[in-house]
Amino acid sequence: VPSSSSLTRLKLKESLSSDQRTRLREAFQFYRQGQGQIDVHEMRMLFRALDLDFEGETFASNLPGSHVSLTQIEEEVSSQTFYKMQKGRYFVALSLDEAEHLRASMHRLTSQTWPSCCGMALRCIGNKEAALDNSLIDAVGPVLQSTELTYQLEVAEQVLRFLNSTADFQARELNIILRSLQCTKLEDRLPWWLDIRSCRRRSQRHWQQLPAAKVFVTADEFDELATKAILSRVRWTLASQRIWPVDAFRVMDSDHTGCIQRSDFVAGLERLGVQRSGCSVARWKTQIDALFKMLDTDGKDSIHCEDFRSAMELDSCDWAMMPSKTSQQPRQEQQQQKQQ
Repeated sequence: VPSSSSLTRLKLKESLSSDQRTRLREAFQFYRQGQGQIDVHEMRMLFRALDLDFEGETFASNLPGSHVSLTQIEEEVSSQTFYKMQKGRYFVALSLDEAEHLRASMHRLTSQTWPSCCGMALRCIGNKEAALDNSLIDAVGPVLQSTELTYQLEVAEQVLRFLNSTADFQARELNIILRSLQCTKLEDRLPWWLDIRSCRRRSQRHWQQLPAAKVFVTADEFDELATKAILSRVRWTLASQRIWPVDAFRVMDSDHTGCIQRSDFVAGLERLGVQRSGCSVARWKTQIDALFKMLDTDGKDSIHCEDFRSAMELDSCDWAMMPSKTSQQPRQEQQQQKQQ
């Protein structure tokens, strides 16, 4: 940070593509079932589907009212203002030799030789792979205190990990990379990454076996947004009707094989009252197929009870974000969580 007093909020001028707007609108309709606005609870669920839990809370706390429109969501997502990234903050990759000399120089700095408004932090991306999960090694000046949110640092760390041919990423980390690469061509990503990895001492496992594979087959973070919205609708429906996920699974498992087939899954959703909202029949079928594939973790064209239960069960954070009509967590579940 050359000057902490010169830091300003970074606001991007790029707009969403027509395809991204369509997919965002589709998810928006699923959360509000086609109405013009979503409330704060539904907005939090939308941001959670993007793996932006904390950022969603920040956005919700700054809302002037209790509802938000699709236009507001589009503006925030395209400008990325809710990330609170800063213009005037820079990230530079160094070699090990350069980093060693820089750290030695940092320890020799004094108030007479270093401006008070200038800050610098030295980080090691390799530390993100360790149990400590903190890249910070050393810092001087107001580089840490002047930040508003840690999202900008997360972006730099995950992009550099991707550049470093790291293959193990969590869901939020993958979405950060997708968000950072959304202006690149999907077909260019894999050849580039494989070419870089071939020059490094990395495991040469097939890319499809790696968590990072999602980056090479998914254009951006909006691809699964509507599917996650439908999943939220199903979870809300089960909660509002006081149906336990295991009980719903048993009802859908018509032939009692311990697995739900695709036809049983579709029929079960219809019985629950989860229906298409504002989208065509063909598009609804595509989204339901995508949801089935998401729950079919072993790729055997069936859903197992444990996979269904883990996807449909709500934790305390979920219940806190549920719409008011479903916000009363069943007493039995509250007691079970206390015992745990």
